[in-house]
Amino acid sequence: MKVFEPLLLAGDKIRDTMDIKVKIKGGGIVSQAEAARTAIARALVTFTESEELRQKMRAYDRTMLSGDPRRKEAKKFGRKGARAKYTKSYR
Repeated sequence: MKVFEPLLLAGDKIRDTMDIKVKIKGGGIVSQAEAARTAIARALVTFTESEELRQKMRAYDRTMLSGDPRRKEAKKFGRKGARAKYTKSYR
C-alpha cells in the first residue's frame, strides 16, 4: 500500500495514463518500498509540473518528496563501534 500512496493522491486521470517501472537495489523490504514510493512521487510531480499535486503530497507526508538525511554514524578507530568502547576486565 505504501508504494501506491502517490498514485492514489494523484488521481484517476494521471494514474490511468502512465506505466511505471521502478528498479531498486539494496536495503531491506521496507526501505525499498519507501524508495519506490519516493521515486514515483517525484516522477509524478515532475511529469505533471503541478504545484497543486506537490502541495497535496507534501501535506500528506513530507518524506514522499524528500528523503531522510539521517545516516549511520561511522565506526571510530580503536573502538568497537561509533560510540562503544572496549572494556577492561582485569580486576
